[in-house]
Amino acid sequence: MQPEEIPDLAHFLITYLHQDFDLDYADDIEVLLEFLSDNPPETAKSLLRDLRYVLYSDLSNDEVRRLILQCGSSFDPSSAGLTGREWLAEVEKEVLDWKPSD
Repeated sequence: MQPEEIPDLAHFLITYLHQDFDLDYADDIEVLLEFLSDNPPETAKSLLRDLRYVLYSDLSNDEVRRLILQCGSSFDPSSAGLTGREWLAEVEKEVLDWKPSD
């Protein structure tokens, strides 16, 4: 799998989870919520599509982690004690729970 196959997820990973994200945000979920708030509501739907494309793929946990890093993310799920797949599942849950502000 290549980052081009998951454009919205790749955009989130490289643009928001950059090398200094931990200086601006408390954690990765706060970064996600900022990403969702900064973009049109349709972005949440396309991000979910990308997340599910990876989650339901036959990639191993290590391959998912490598894909996250290959997309340009400076966040490594293993630093939070999670596999790449576990972290993406947490991101998916947060996106599903997110409500756009009016």
